[in-house]
Amino acid sequence: MQKALFGIETEYAYHARLRSGHLDNGTYFMEVAKKMLPHLECWEKGICLENGARLYVDCGGHPEYATPECTDPWDAVRHVVAGDRLMAGILQQMRENGLVEDVWMSRCNVDYSGNGSTWGCHTSYLTRSEPRYFGDRLRPFLISRVIFSGAGGWFPGASPPAFVLSARSFFLVRDVTSDTQGAHGIFHLRNERHAGGCYHRLHILPGESLMSQYAIFLTVATTALVVAFLDENPFADCFTELPDTIRDLRVYAGDPACSFPCRKGKGKPMTALDVQYRYLEQCESVADQSHMPPWSRTVCWHWRFILDAIGRNDVPTLASRLDWAMKKLMFDGLCESEDPSELLPGVIWPPSSPRVASLHEADMRFGQISERSIFESMDIAGMLRHRMVSEQSIRDAMTTPPSGSRAVVRGRMVRQYAGNRNMFGGWTGIIDQSGNRKYDLSDPLALSGSWRPWHAARGRERVMASEPVFYAEMNDTVTRYRQGWYAGSLEALERMTPRMSDMRPLTRERFYRYQAWLRARMGYDDAEHLLVTSPSRAAGATGIYDVLSAVRFTGLEPPAAIMRWIQRMKDFKGEEWPLFIQRDEAFVEHLAAYALSRGRDQQALRLLDESEKNTGQIHIILRRRVLSSEALRRLGREREARGMLDRASDWAQAHTQKGNVADYILMQHVRFQVDRAGAEPYLQEAEAIQRELRQDVGLLRTLLLRARFAGDMETAKLLHFQCVEILNRRPGLARCRFVKRIMSRWNHWVTADLKSIPPSRRFWLI
Repeated sequence: MQKALFGIETEYAYHARLRSGHLDNGTYFMEVAKKMLPHLECWEKGICLENGARLYVDCGGHPEYATPECTDPWDAVRHVVAGDRLMAGILQQMRENGLVEDVWMSRCNVDYSGNGSTWGCHTSYLTRSEPRYFGDRLRPFLISRVIFSGAGGWFPGASPPAFVLSARSFFLVRDVTSDTQGAHGIFHLRNERHAGGCYHRLHILPGESLMSQYAIFLTVATTALVVAFLDENPFADCFTELPDTIRDLRVYAGDPACSFPCRKGKGKPMTALDVQYRYLEQCESVADQSHMPPWSRTVCWHWRFILDAIGRNDVPTLASRLDWAMKKLMFDGLCESEDPSELLPGVIWPPSSPRVASLHEADMRFGQISERSIFESMDIAGMLRHRMVSEQSIRDAMTTPPSGSRAVVRGRMVRQYAGNRNMFGGWTGIIDQSGNRKYDLSDPLALSGSWRPWHAARGRERVMASEPVFYAEMNDTVTRYRQGWYAGSLEALERMTPRMSDMRPLTRERFYRYQAWLRARMGYDDAEHLLVTSPSRAAGATGIYDVLSAVRFTGLEPPAAIMRWIQRMKDFKGEEWPLFIQRDEAFVEHLAAYALSRGRDQQALRLLDESEKNTGQIHIILRRRVLSSEALRRLGREREARGMLDRASDWAQAHTQKGNVADYILMQHVRFQVDRAGAEPYLQEAEAIQRELRQDVGLLRTLLLRARFAGDMETAKLLHFQCVEILNRRPGLARCRFVKRIMSRWNHWVTADLKSIPPSRRFWLI
């Protein structure tokens, strides 16, 4: 019978505050992991482990663990749980080292704090058909399997809280995507071939991290059967069409009773249970055929068993095996109990949290990587019947690859060459940089490989073998940039420039993007030119957005050129434009900033109110809230404006945004003042931070505002001298229209009676 092959990638929610006060972006986590675990550096990023797995820090600073290639679902379960054990060991070592104040990790899927972060669990399957051939026939299965693959949770932003089968499903916005790090989709079309010959990688995105071994087993195994069936029957037309996949997914995910039907094209409405039975019947009919895995019958039995239990609402069976049912039982108890500790005696609950906050925290702590997690407490208490593999096999999986695939060879070679800096690992082989050779593992099912000259390898691998250190430096630089450390970040990029010619095109694209953005933030006015003329500039909407971001931060206000790039994006998107500006919060923030700079306060507020509903990165959320505060202030809604600023301040404090505190938070506090006594403390604090970080653009803004509040010409004269010093240092700033206006009307700027000027015009839109 046909051997199946698949793997699971788990994204972990991670928070670690170092003794220095900074948040770890994953750098220290990986440093500890490398000291603890036998490994080879991976030629892409991260490290290859002796059990055949790969560990790395993904975009956003969260650790990600990719299991080795597994040939049966029991091995997949073992290695997922083994990954959790390895994570727990790393966290424990971090605590023992004494360099972290606190560290926390969880297999939760949604962050309820308001920033819209999600953490997924992606699966990859070996196929002979290209990914695009699976789309319409596989999507109905993927959206309906939520009735047993859902992790459970709370509907994002609902008041009062509403329990759903899958909270992460409500963050999926597209049917199909070619990007795993941008807009989340149900189906992934990018054909990343991690194998040679006729093999392809089918990468499935809408999974969730689960704690129940039974739920992990069922999710991986049933998907493997459906993929095997469709791979062998590329023209099978036995499943129903979906007029609106995203809508149907949200209907199914939001229905804990699993009974609400969705209309399928011209056919009759079907519940998720109906759709699953259709797929099950097809797989049962071919379970003994040669193209199906040898364990197909066993999986079909478990599949039917759980569908039958869902159909008859068998709460004891479901609540002991499926994550969402476990959580629902727990949440029902929490909602009814006056004292949550009575429900689970081993769990410590926050004594003063409001009820909703406690429910959100319970969801995030359910999958905590800790012996004190709620799931572990329930398991120890004997409430669950989810185990599919033995404890000994999990311990073995922490150091031993699964049998039946190239993972066996990879694990053996990691043990043999661990610590050798000339050796690099990857999914398709091991590179010996000093010997100019590669051990070829392009056949994913082979149990052996062979050395061949490295010059015959793909050029991509040659480049990537020199990239792990560069990639780590780049990630650290980007994190510091987002926190406002512009000068140091730009200097770091300049030190990295000589190595750029050896990097991959995507790495060079990222490098030049941040270099241009940093130059704009540092007061240079050549960022637009650098990106437009760069041979590594991104294409399409990404390229337009890169230039738009550089233009936005050139000078003290968005220059007129920003409108040209906004129009280019509008032309590029065409009919998608209305939907695009609803979903892309970063772009909307640029639109709102431009509207404010032109005095269109109501328009800016409307845009910002819409984008507040969306997710976003930490620094974007901070700027968005400050812009909202300023729009409200100008409109005379001071109480609301101060409330929004308080939200932004709390956000910045929680995420160590020191540079952005000076550039945005403190400057916004100043705008609420009408005299020097009220403004001076904020201005002094901002100036101290900006001088420490060498933020010339922010420092110029602070000095101009100090002059506005000066009250006497002598002080204003000294400040004028300091401003001129900055403009001599940064000629690009001197060409800013707004700066030229103030410097040419200096006496008027420093002698105005602020109390007599309306709030909207008090600072000339600075």
